[in-house]
Amino acid sequence: MKKLLAIIMVTLLLLSLVSCGEVPAEELVTDPAVTEDIEAEEMVTEDDEAVEDDDAIVETVAEETSDEIVHVVGWTDEFDDMPYPFGSSHEGDPDYYYYRTTIDSFEEADNYFRSYCGSEEFAAWLSEYRNSGCVYTAIDEFANVYSCIKYFNIPDDDAREILESTGSFTDEEIELILSDDAEAVAKYFAADTVFRKGKNIYSLCWIYNHSIEDYKECGLTTEDLSLALTYFDLVSFTDEAEEAIVSKIQSYFDSE
Repeated sequence: MKKLLAIIMVTLLLLSLVSCGEVPAEELVTDPAVTEDIEAEEMVTEDDEAVEDDDAIVETVAEETSDEIVHVVGWTDEFDDMPYPFGSSHEGDPDYYYYRTTIDSFEEADNYFRSYCGSEEFAAWLSEYRNSGCVYTAIDEFANVYSCIKYFNIPDDDAREILESTGSFTDEEIELILSDDAEAVAKYFAADTVFRKGKNIYSLCWIYNHSIEDYKECGLTTEDLSLALTYFDLVSFTDEAEEAIVSKIQSYFDSE
C-alpha cells in the first residue's frame, strides 16, 4: 500500500510540472514495470475488498439463517410449542398419513373442478382451504370435492356430470356428495387414520399441532388419543417430535 501511494504521489507531481510547462508532456512516459506494479497492487486491493465483502455477506446470511427452520407444506408457526415433525428427507415431501383427512379420491377436487371453476379462482380457494395447515376441520370447509361444489355453487347436474366422468365414485356416492348432509358425507369419506366428530375431521396433523384444551373442546376422548398414538407410528417423525406428541397425549391422560 505504501508503494502504491508513493507511485501516485510521483505521478501527480509530474502531472503538476507538466501543467506548469516545466516538464514536456512527451517526456512523461509510464515505465511498463511501474504500470504492472500499479495494476498488480490494484488487483490485490480489489480482491482483498471483494473477499472482505463476501465474508461480510456470508456472516450476515449466517446470522439471519442460523436459527431458521426449513418448513414444508402444512407447517405453521402458530404452533411453535411443538418441534418441527420431520427430518430433512421430508422437506417439501409431506408425510401421507400425517396430513390425510379423507379417502384419496374425495380430496382430489383440483383434478376434477379446476377448469370448471377457473384456474385463478380455484387456486385462491385451494390455497386458503386446503387442510394441510390444520386450520379447517369441517367437511364443508377444508378443500375437498364436497366443499368445492358448495363453495362455488356448482349446479347438481354439472357436478354430477363431472363426477361421473372421473370414474372414481359410484352413483350412490355421487348422490351423497350432492346432498346437504355434511355429517353423513364426513362419516362416509373420512380416512381410517382420523377422528370424526359430527361433520368435523381431525387429522394426525391437527392433533400434533393443537393443545390439550383444543382436544377437550372438540370432544376427543382418551380412547381416541390412545388410538391416535398407534396411528402416529405410521408417521416418519424425528425422535424429538415423537417424544413431544407422546408427552402431550400423556399429559392429556393425566388431566382426565
